[in-house]
Amino acid sequence: MRHVRSATRERGVDLREGGTSMKRRIVWVAALAAVVGALVVAPPAAAGSTTCAGVLASTTVPDNLVVPPGESCLLARVTVNGNASVGAGASLVAVETEFHGNLGINGAASVFQLGVSVGNNASIVGTSPVAVIIFASEFGQNLTLTGNLGGVFLTNSEVGRNLSCTGNNPPPVVAGTSVGKNASGQCAP
Repeated sequence: MRHVRSATRERGVDLREGGTSMKRRIVWVAALAAVVGALVVAPPAAAGSTTCAGVLASTTVPDNLVVPPGESCLLARVTVNGNASVGAGASLVAVETEFHGNLGINGAASVFQLGVSVGNNASIVGTSPVAVIIFASEFGQNLTLTGNLGGVFLTNSEVGRNLSCTGNNPPPVVAGTSVGKNASGQCAP
């Protein structure tokens, strides 16, 4: 799997200094969150996991990452060496972030991924009420999108093996995305 930063540039997304207006918006949101103090990074939850309830930037998580139910987590240029899970009612914003294991999102309030790499499988289930937005991202194995409400947008991305979409309302919008083996359900061609 290619490096995330080079992959985003190949897809026309340049988040370096002087990049797109999207970068400016993301930086503005992160700065506002830091200034207001609304988000705080919690200490490790337990041996083998790190809790994110705030902002993590330009760092490596040596183990698993957990976003607790109802919390918000902003990841910017983070490497997660284990698996990641996002709890019910939580929000995840991940920009130029690498997950070396699996990514499991169950019942989240919102999901936004830009230039994300997931080494293994990713499952996004039951996100509501805000849309799931995935742009210029790579999934090494399978991506499953099930029962998400509020919309699913998967654009300019790569799925290494299978893309499965069922029970999403409205049905997912998939554009400019390659799938290595099969696209099924609502994401079938």
